[in-house]
Amino acid sequence: MMQHELRLLLSFLVDRPGSPLTLRQADFQASSGHIKRFISESFGLGMLTAAAERHNRLKLNDIDLHNSDALPVATQYPGSGIRPDLLFDFY
Repeated sequence: MMQHELRLLLSFLVDRPGSPLTLRQADFQASSGHIKRFISESFGLGMLTAAAERHNRLKLNDIDLHNSDALPVATQYPGSGIRPDLLFDFY
C-alpha cells in the first residue's frame, strides 16, 4: 500500500537533475480535494521531519520514525486533543 502512496506523491513532483524538487502546480490544482489534502499533509510531514532532524542535529534511521497510523500501544498522551503526527523513538 505504501508503494502506491509513494508513487502518487512522486507523480506530483518535477525532478530534474541540478534543480530543486518542484510541485506540478497545474496537476495539483486539477486534483480532487482529498488528493490535495493527502499530498499537502504528506509533503508537510516530510518537511517537518527534515526540519526536526536538522534543528536537533539528529541522525535518524528508518526505525526511529514511527508511522502515525500504527502508534505504539503503550504510549500515553496527556490531555485530550493531542494529535501525534510525528513520533521519534529515542530509547
